[in-house]
Amino acid sequence: DRTPALFVEATALGEDLDDRRWVRQVMTYATVAGVEWVVLTNGDGWRLYNAHAKVPVEEKLFRSVKVTEEGSAAEETLRLLARDAVPGPAIGEAWRRYFIDRRVLKAMRELLDGGVDAAIVKLVRKRAQGLTPAEVRSSLARARVTVEFPPGPAPTQGEPAPRRRRKAAKTDTPGVAVRDLIDAGLVKPPVDLFCTYKGKEVRAHIEPDGRIRFGDQVVDSLSTAAGMARVSVAGKFPGRKYPQTNGWDFWHFRDEGGRLRSIGDLRQEIRRRRTTEAR
Repeated sequence: DRTPALFVEATALGEDLDDRRWVRQVMTYATVAGVEWVVLTNGDGWRLYNAHAKVPVEEKLFRSVKVTEEGSAAEETLRLLARDAVPGPAIGEAWRRYFIDRRVLKAMRELLDGGVDAAIVKLVRKRAQGLTPAEVRSSLARARVTVEFPPGPAPTQGEPAPRRRRKAAKTDTPGVAVRDLIDAGLVKPPVDLFCTYKGKEVRAHIEPDGRIRFGDQVVDSLSTAAGMARVSVAGKFPGRKYPQTNGWDFWHFRDEGGRLRSIGDLRQEIRRRRTTEAR
């Protein structure tokens, strides 16, 4: 109806989409024209932004996929950009779920990091009667809890958004270990891991046996190494040796193309492969 619905900034194939000038340019256009949805692409990589979201530019990024990268959900994302889908409820509902899940994840991490919240202890005691607060707090300090929101298909126009179920689906796959990444050929040790925590860069290394080296210590878990890294920067955390930390989200590595990626991306790739094999 002659109303701009979505802006596409198309760069040359091979252009680095991490270059902030591209995002700044198309965001400026969107702000002036009042357009909500913005796409930045070099033909292979596609990045979808919500220009109206009242968050920093980095958090406006909704989807980032590559057509040539197997399992990157490129088809699902491109369907959101189809002519008959924009503007429409599908893309808006998909963003709403993503935005809510991200805030819930942040809240969960704040509850479990840096000491266990008293409200969590109280809730656990109601369901596990006979335990003292100290026992529950000590147990939670040892726990390694991971909260994930796997991307699901966006609802089609006219359909209500499905409720997220707490029960795991039958297609869920078993846990993934660093050793699985090595066996699948996704990483070739030794692999350098990086993270900038509280403004300071910390490093670890994946050893050939799948264990993680941080400083002069070798541990079995990415999360333990992440907790150790946090302690090395922030000092001791009350009530626990190492703070509750999701190492898959904490650590990043550089792929063969030199891009800095979350090690958790590779865990998702293993899960996609297992799901495909199960089918």
